Amino acid sequence: MKYFIGVDISLTHLGCVVLDSSGNLITSKIIKTKKSKVPIEHELEKRILYIRDNLIFIREFENSFIATEEVLWTARGRGSVQLAAVEIFLRSMFLEWNIDFQTVFPATLKKQIAGNGHASKEDMINTVSIKYNFVTKDDNLADAYALAIYAKMLHHSDFS
Repeated sequence: MKYFIGVDISLTHLGCVVLDSSGNLITSKIIKTKKSKVPIEHELEKRILYIRDNLIFIREFENSFIATEEVLWTARGRGSVQLAAVEIFLRSMFLEWNIDFQTVFPATLKKQIAGNGHASKEDMINTVSIKYNFVTKDDNLADAYALAIYAKMLHHSDFS
């Protein structure tokens, strides 16, 4: 059986959704990390390792394909650098775990799923609820679900 996984990358609130080959929901998960209130050594690295430790469950889904959003490298500031670090780490992890993956630009995902490349967070939440019957109030989970659907679309080359 093929599994399709969507990972909405975030340092603070990462979303992950696993669908089976028929598009049925297997599991959905939010991985939350918090910035320490006091400075600690290697905080970014520790938060990334926490994400890894909480994403390791995807290894049990053999023959899976992951879709994840491409970080927009034109963004500026410390937050974008940290997000880029998370993305590169996760992509390296997927390679190490022999899990095939594809990145997608956010506008492309929104266009394919919601029909509008500029869809808002609320639009994505509403779309996955109405079109795919995945009800959530969390935009990270909505995006992860949309990414899993996109992974399935890529595998089947069916964008209907």
